[in-house]
Amino acid sequence: MSIRKIEISFAVPVDVTDDEMQLLDGMIQRIAKRNQPEGFLHWCAEVGAKPRWSKTDARIFGLETDPDAPESGEPTFDDEVLYFATCCRERYEGEK
Repeated sequence: MSIRKIEISFAVPVDVTDDEMQLLDGMIQRIAKRNQPEGFLHWCAEVGAKPRWSKTDARIFGLETDPDAPESGEPTFDDEVLYFATCCRERYEGEK
């Protein structure tokens, strides 16, 4: 199954320990590495509160735009959403 996003909604606020965050990060690193295209690197690059990007930034980054987001400006963060995101880029010559 191919997916692009994982989002979890808890019925009540939950506490996440550092160990649990590290386990989640490890799983995402493992999934990303196993799915990196030949000649590329793919890794978990962002962990923390979910950023709320301006409409301009969202367009630049190729993200969904939030209709309530400001047109421009610095991002704000939703502390109620634990956010993980990966990055992928071509491998440099000689890089492992």
